[in-house]
Formats: sequence, structure tokens, C-alpha cells
Amino acid sequence: MGEHKANVAAIGDIYAGLMKLHSITRLVPYEISEDETFIVPALCYNPVNDTPAGTCGEKCDDHKCEANRTHIPIGSDVAGFHRIERCALFDQRAAYLRAVLVVPLHPRLPALPVAVHPTCLRFDSEWIRRSWERLDSFCAVELCPSLGPVPQGHGADGAAPLFKAMKEQMEVAPGPGRFSLVAPGLVITGELMTIDGKEYVRNLHPRHNLSKLFSVLDKPAKDSHLGRFAASLFDFQATARLAEEHEDKHGAIKRFLDRRDAQSKTGPSVLVARKMLDCMTKAVSGQYGPKQPFEGSLAYGQLLCRFIQIFFRRKQTGLDRARHAGYFLGLVRRARWHIVETKGLTLASNFLTAQTYAHSTQAAQVAVLKLMNLNARSAGPPSCFLLAS
Repeated sequence: MGEHKANVAAIGDIYAGLMKLHSITRLVPYEISEDETFIVPALCYNPVNDTPAGTCGEKCDDHKCEANRTHIPIGSDVAGFHRIERCALFDQRAAYLRAVLVVPLHPRLPALPVAVHPTCLRFDSEWIRRSWERLDSFCAVELCPSLGPVPQGHGADGAAPLFKAMKEQMEVAPGPGRFSLVAPGLVITGELMTIDGKEYVRNLHPRHNLSKLFSVLDKPAKDSHLGRFAASLFDFQATARLAEEHEDKHGAIKRFLDRRDAQSKTGPSVLVARKMLDCMTKAVSGQYGPKQPFEGSLAYGQLLCRFIQIFFRRKQTGLDRARHAGYFLGLVRRARWHIVETKGLTLASNFLTAQTYAHSTQAAQVAVLKLMNLNARSAGPPSCFLLAS
């Protein structure tokens, strides 16, 4: 199923029923999140509609993926064979599946898909904006009676076209219609709009980057620094060995310490959790024997622990989350400036990649604005913030 109004209408009915069941009377902020996953790039057959599947448009030099690619039914006899042959020769095979979900920021309402279609990832920010506008127009009509007519934002991964579209929509000039916070360095904004006398906030596009933030520690080409101290995955591995020798619990299993899955979200979250950081503190202070030079890794682990608490720790208040976001944003900016100003250190060799830095600082800024909006308009508890993206 592609981007169709009927899909949004169907989940609108589901949400209306669930909100009635759980006695939810206030509007529920929601996001539209998307991601792509790999599929085998092969021509397939859809027996329900008697059509080919697994393609995303016609093959050409300036190909752009089609979210609503349609095919003529194959039929039978010679004409059917020619349709199969033409599709195999002239249609672009898709190697990914794009899934778009509506994500209500309420613990009792599930995320539901509104669009799933094959793609080869050949699209730009303009294509993304048109897709978002199309989905937003469907939501304005079909979700108005339940969640509300305006999605708060579009969550996505680190794809360049998506991030570019996000930045273009989150730079609103000062004046009416701007949703922001008067704080130094907070340049990301949302957009205020009024529908039927009610005020809504949109274009607060969330993202999370924990795995990318941690991966800088285990890249052979990087000599990561936080301030004047080096930070490395080896320090976490050495801490685990020292803790085990002293019968202390660090909480990490071998698979996380070896970083076999560099894209894992669970591994980094365990390695910068309280148990591991407490053990590293003991190693640095000399409680495991000679003092270990793990100051940089300890400080970086504490920084990532703060980043996690912005989004995922259930018992944090909105103010706590905003403080964590401010701490993360301030320290990572200062760390970058230190690298720039220190002779012998370079951003390319000793700091986060430009993309990871941009994405993570945006995530922290958007988090604060989303907390402001949720505080005023949310029908759920503060912990529903962890459902974002």
C-alpha cells in the first residue's frame, strides 16, 4: 500500500475507538515516523491484484521513486507474458521497503502504519517534502476527530534528503507563527498554526542518534577526544575486565563489549548505563588498583547517559529532560570548539562526524521544544515523550 487517504481513514477509526475505550478526551500529539529496511531486489508477483511487485517506477537516468506505483493486471496469454517482460526490463527494482507510521505520544495508543512501499532510495528533499505534505493533508481530514488534524513532526533516520527537509522546515523567521524558546544557541524552531480556534505546533522533527554517537569510540580511523582526554571503546572493555576481577557487576555482555553489531541501540545504552559508569569511576579513582587513564571515556559515557535520559528514562520529569538536553548540547558544542582551537587535534580525526554532530544537536534542541508542547497539550503523562520517533 502506498500513500493513500483510505489508509489514514482506517487508522483514524481505530484511534477513535481506542481513545473512547481508554476515556482519552484531550487531543493527543502525534508524529509521523518513517524508516527503510532492506529487501531482496527481485521482481515479485502479487496474486491478490494480479500485478507485479517490487519496483518503484520506470528505469531511467533521472528516476525518482514513486510511492504510489501502479501496475496493469497481468492477465493471461501472450499479452500477459509481454506485461511481465516489460516490467522486468524497464521497471526499477527496489532494494528497500519504506514504512511510514503514525506514532501517538500516549502510552495507551499504538503506532500504526499508513504507508508501505518499495523504494531504491533515489529521492531528494523536495520529494520528501511533497510526501510529507500529502500525508499531512490526509491527517488534516481523517485524524481530526481522533488524534487531531496536525502531526507534530516527521521522525526519520539519518538519510541526507530527510535531514535536509527537516532543517528547511525548522528554521522559521522571528515573528507570528514561530514556536521557540528564548535560550542562547537554540536555533531550531517549530511552526504555530491555528485551526478552528485551536493552536497546534508542527514541524518538530525528532531523531535519535545514540548508536552513531557511540560508534565514534570504536572506529579505527578516529582518535576521539573529549577535552584533553582520549575516549575509546578499549577503556570500556578494560573496565569490564577489572570489574570482573574484583567481582563487581558492570552489566554488559560480551556481544556488547565486542561491538559485533555496530548498529545496535541496546549495546551502547548498556555500556553507558549506571553500572558500567560506576565501575569506570572506580577504575579512574584507583579502587581497582592503580588509577586508570579512562577520564575521557568516563566523561563521554556520562554525556551519552544524559542523552539517553532526555528520551528514554521513564521517571524523568519534563524539567529533568530539558536539563539533560541543555547539558548535552552545551558540552558537545564546547568539546567541538576545544578540538578546533587545540593545535594537533582536528575534527576529522578527533571528533564526531559532521553528520552525527548535526543530528545529535538537532535532537537535543527538538527535545526541548517537544517538551514545551507536550506540557501544554499532552493527554498522557510526561513519560510518553519516550515514544517520540
